[in-house]
Amino acid sequence: MTNSPPQLKDMLPAVQDLLHRVITGADADSSKTIPLETQQEVLSRIAWNALTEPNEYISRTLIDNYSGSAALTVLQSDNTAHEINQLLDAAGITVTQQLAQKAIERWQARLMERNLLELVRDTLQTAVKTGLRVLTPQLPGWPEKLSALGENQPILLWTKGDIETIKHRFIAVVGARALTPYGETVTNYFTEYLCKQNLGIISGGAYGADGLAHRIALNHKTPTIAVLAGGIDRPYPSGHTELFRKIVDTGNLIVTEAAPGSAPTRWRFLLRNRLIAALSEGVLVTEAGMRSGSINTANHAAELGIPLGAIPGSVMLGSSAGAHQLIRDHKAELIANTTQLDELLHLQETTDSTENTRNIAHLLVLDALPLTKSAAVEQIASRAGISHKECTGILAELELLGKVTQEHGKWPPHWRLVRE
Repeated sequence: MTNSPPQLKDMLPAVQDLLHRVITGADADSSKTIPLETQQEVLSRIAWNALTEPNEYISRTLIDNYSGSAALTVLQSDNTAHEINQLLDAAGITVTQQLAQKAIERWQARLMERNLLELVRDTLQTAVKTGLRVLTPQLPGWPEKLSALGENQPILLWTKGDIETIKHRFIAVVGARALTPYGETVTNYFTEYLCKQNLGIISGGAYGADGLAHRIALNHKTPTIAVLAGGIDRPYPSGHTELFRKIVDTGNLIVTEAAPGSAPTRWRFLLRNRLIAALSEGVLVTEAGMRSGSINTANHAAELGIPLGAIPGSVMLGSSAGAHQLIRDHKAELIANTTQLDELLHLQETTDSTENTRNIAHLLVLDALPLTKSAAVEQIASRAGISHKECTGILAELELLGKVTQEHGKWPPHWRLVRE
């Protein structure tokens, strides 16, 4: 292999100060100590992150079954493809020689001009300059929710902002980049409601629904996370540079699995969406066409068993066709009001069985009343299947609620619905 990579043990002393800063967010002379084994593992994952695409199969599988450090040893071999196959065979995973060779060729392409030490040092220098911190499963703060992704769990996350933010409960609000006025209205309405329920908002930082959701969260001083498709040092879209700055400055968080310096690409956008879904406790699609990227996020949520809701729009416009398809395919629940959103996310579960029973009785009496004329208590009680005494009490409660009114001048007493 061109520019044979140095051994991990030789790389660590050369970048140890930089590594300490991205792990702790503190100066290199901080009193915080990090076990040597942890430093080596984090460094190896940073190396793989700089060398490969997010969620790259061969390297991720090696890391999952061994460790980042052990996986990195394949780069020191004179016969890398053979080493890969030996390690994976030992783990009970079979890959073809051709697949292994293609992976090696991708890695070599990034090592043509710089060896691995130079690549890692440049990555760490950019991260420190940008004020980034790294999270891996070996470090405090790693979000356990990501384990739901199984073998598709990222090997690390780059973050900017307050890492503690990630501990909050988040609902993903996603939708079209080109929102219609209707889409803006419903995104604003439902996002504000979620904020008032003390739920954080997670989205992808894009134009349209994403950006609107983040701004509403900031206005309500609600935690928010933007998950980016490229490196945090290359904010995309550039028109949201100020939004991203405000997210960080207000103690919130930006997250990505893309290495510093990475440009956002279509492939990275698709991979980013699985992180949005996995870090959330529910996903709400506010408006989405058939080709909207938010549909990809929704599909990840459906696969993970995360509550998924979609807001319907006009059947005459394509701007909600993707949301309608999610509902039609039984992947998403139709969300038309906050009560339905509560039910989807289990926000307002009533534990008082007496209250539930009373609400049901109210519905029975309301359903028993004629739509356009009045009825006597005896008739209403008979249709509702309850006693005369209970019916009289419920009618009095409904009158106080403004749902029914007594019709004067009739005996026995007659009641009718109040028309809204």
